[in-house]
Amino acid sequence: MDSTNFIQIVFIIIGIVTFLPGLILNYADKYIPSFVLRCFRYGRANVSQKDKEYGWLKKIEVPKKWFYHVYIYAICIQSVIVYTVLTTYWNGGSKSWLTYVLEKVGGNARAETVNSTITVLAVIIFFIQLSRRLYETCFVCVYSNTKMNVVHYFLTYVHYTGCMLTIPAYSPVFSSDSPTKSDLTLRRTDISALQYVAMVIFLYGSWVQYQAHVGLASLRKGKENKVVTLKHQIPRGGHFDTISCPNYWGEILVYSAIAILFQLQNYTWNFIALWVIANQITTGVMNHRWYQSTFKDYPKNRKAVIPFICKSLEYKKIMDSSVAEEENPDPSSPPQPAVVGTVKGGKKPKKKERTGRRNREICDVFGDAAMMNAYNISHSVQDFLNYRGFPWGGHKK
Repeated sequence: MDSTNFIQIVFIIIGIVTFLPGLILNYADKYIPSFVLRCFRYGRANVSQKDKEYGWLKKIEVPKKWFYHVYIYAICIQSVIVYTVLTTYWNGGSKSWLTYVLEKVGGNARAETVNSTITVLAVIIFFIQLSRRLYETCFVCVYSNTKMNVVHYFLTYVHYTGCMLTIPAYSPVFSSDSPTKSDLTLRRTDISALQYVAMVIFLYGSWVQYQAHVGLASLRKGKENKVVTLKHQIPRGGHFDTISCPNYWGEILVYSAIAILFQLQNYTWNFIALWVIANQITTGVMNHRWYQSTFKDYPKNRKAVIPFICKSLEYKKIMDSSVAEEENPDPSSPPQPAVVGTVKGGKKPKKKERTGRRNREICDVFGDAAMMNAYNISHSVQDFLNYRGFPWGGHKK
């Protein structure tokens, strides 16, 4: 039998092909052709959404909302795997179709390093993760009309297929060197304290991701929970106060928790977890920089993906004027103040106009810093309104 683990090879290739170019695209995008950016990026960060020059790329793009196809497929396959694992252990370890598939794609060098109890927990936990993601995609998330390259779409099928096959790959009966008679008894004592911690991390990561998707969806829904806009806005509250992409942070926690549940003894899953961490950080930095370039009042203290660390470089360049127009904040938000330029024509300006040859930028009185300053110096509601340009009736300026 062949000892080549094709699942590991696939995830190593995916990690290299996506992570390293992702770093280059994030920090050297001004030197990259627009059609290359469009191939790698999707959603709000696709900088060439309306590029007619590369209209041929639209023919190989699909709506981002199509992710629910992947979750339906994954839930169907994972349901079969859960059933297969449970019945195999219940019937005393008879080999099944899953054993033969793993021999073909996982090689014959997979030692039995994970006990049956943890295997059952892992397949059930991953089924819960897929079910939650399908629910969020269909009933929580509000997708705009943004699209993604078809390669991203099919890559998700590869990802979830590899994940589902990897979970039982180092378990009794399913590993390549599993003894004829393995201990298949499910015992609570087989779960260590660290593995209990891993399950807590999984639940916490799931909650973080769910709350992030609810928060993003609420920006596009009205009081009756109906969609009122598809424009992107600045999310606030919860983990959004510290990071731009808590949904990616939640994904990192979920996959890391499963790796800890295996106590890093499922070696192929370690590659999957590293790929997920690298991909989520790269994509999160990409979205963080998009927020910075699109919203001038975007909070300066937010990190990209991981709380308190992983802050991207300050991004001042507007990536694409057409995208900026489409993804602008809600029209009801206060307009940005104009910038006073230099006086041309050689005439000396009047002193009362207080203008000179040096550029001056007027402070945004509705910005976070200005509002906090007004709050601190105001002694009453009348003072606060007066400082904001809305004098109270009978109040002297």
